[in-house]
Amino acid sequence: MSWAEDEGYDGYDLEDFWNREPGCWRTRDGKQIKISEMDDTHLLNAYKRTGTEELFEEMVLRLFLDRITGS
Repeated sequence: MSWAEDEGYDGYDLEDFWNREPGCWRTRDGKQIKISEMDDTHLLNAYKRTGTEELFEEMVLRLFLDRITGS
């Protein structure tokens, strides 16, 4: 067995991530939603799971937008 098999990692969730349209996120149940429409906790959890730059950029944009607009 490989290390991944020993640890129970199958890579299925990340495979779904790569099979998506740009600017969209595929949820666990297979739906695609726009990254810009994700709520903050979903966005953070998705970023923690994948570490993708696209999600990071959205988080940074939201952070600075909140600071600029004061909302």
